[in-house]
Amino acid sequence: MSPPDAAAGAPQETRVPYEALDDFTRRVLERLGLPSADAETVTAVLSQTNLRGVETHGTDMLPIYVGRLRHGIIKPTPKMTIVKETAAMALIDGDQGAGQVTSVFAMNTAIDKARQAGIGWVNVRNSNHQGALAYYSLMAAEQGMIGITSSTTTTVMVPWGSREAIASNAPMAYALPSDRYETPVLDMASSVHAYGKVRLAQERNVALPEGMAVDAEGNLTIDPFKAVAAVSFGDYKGSGLMMVFAALSGLLSGEPFTAQRPAAGQEKGFAAQVAHLLVAVNVESFTDLGEFKTSLDDVIAGWKRSALRPGFDEVFYPGEIEWRRVPERKANGIPVNESLLSELKAVGQDLGVPFPEAA
Repeated sequence: MSPPDAAAGAPQETRVPYEALDDFTRRVLERLGLPSADAETVTAVLSQTNLRGVETHGTDMLPIYVGRLRHGIIKPTPKMTIVKETAAMALIDGDQGAGQVTSVFAMNTAIDKARQAGIGWVNVRNSNHQGALAYYSLMAAEQGMIGITSSTTTTVMVPWGSREAIASNAPMAYALPSDRYETPVLDMASSVHAYGKVRLAQERNVALPEGMAVDAEGNLTIDPFKAVAAVSFGDYKGSGLMMVFAALSGLLSGEPFTAQRPAAGQEKGFAAQVAHLLVAVNVESFTDLGEFKTSLDDVIAGWKRSALRPGFDEVFYPGEIEWRRVPERKANGIPVNESLLSELKAVGQDLGVPFPEAA
């Protein structure tokens, strides 16, 4: 394979109707043993992520989940249990279930507690990759609450000043209830970019964004085939934020600071030990919800009409760019790159689930 070209144009992509892609995803997961309701939950998270254009965490993850289900890393029928519980908190053991399933259960638990106690703080241990965190924070915002989500990951980031990939990039997301605008939601990692961009760049044989990753010697690289870890955003600030959120989601759950990665050939039955944090804050317990929404809408309106810096055409609030992609993708389909398309077709052929036709 030739080295990635930083000046390369957009890779060849096929547009697939989002509903057909959802149906394919659900059927694949059911063939691998997930109950229909759980397959629908995982599909719903991937679908929202596809529509919002977060390619690193949408259907691109499906072949990875298929491999983890086949190796026993993800249990298709886990027995989730509440290990500890008070009026305002809970600790849940996910029993190696799909992270989307454990996280939806956990956020619903947090929302229920917030209705009674004003806040619901739920930690999850013994889980798996949960996809885009925005989904769970938005669950709380839809109920008139502030949603906060975080998670551990495998060692995909270097601490500031280090060249060793020994840190999680501790993704985090918040969502705020509003009225006049699509829900403000920020979903980000403590790294410059999500490490999934390395996988996408490898699939497309294109260069990485400048300044997002280092090679084995600790030098910044744009070559996705040489990248070994992501770099924190804001230098030491992102690195420090990573430590806080990895502790809140991981250590507070009784799990490691970073999720575990199986050694080659030892994947069968491996427990990833991914941990999550899901928080719901009931706005009505603190102030009037209507006034909160009006005040937030006024803040956003102020941002939108503020004077622009040179080189800028518009001021965006968190999540606005992603929400704008939804109507276009509903109308024209989800873009799937050639490499992923081949993987999905192979998965479908193997499981007897035909891949849908292009849009």
